[in-house]
Amino acid sequence: MTRASFTDIIQVAVFSGLSVVKVHLPRMLLLWRNAFPRSAKELESEKARGDAFTWQVTLEGRAGALGG
Repeated sequence: MTRASFTDIIQVAVFSGLSVVKVHLPRMLLLWRNAFPRSAKELESEKARGDAFTWQVTLEGRAGALGG
């Protein structure tokens, strides 16, 4: 399994040039922002649902968003 963190993806975009960053950075930041709950209420509702697989996928996405 290949893993890449959001910081790795942003780093590749930066090395690819300014035109790549201008096109893709807004979408990458949106994906990063959506990896986490937006409010305490959303976090509580998230805790109440999902099985083990759902949590594994969620936590993998958040680990990638944090650069892990």
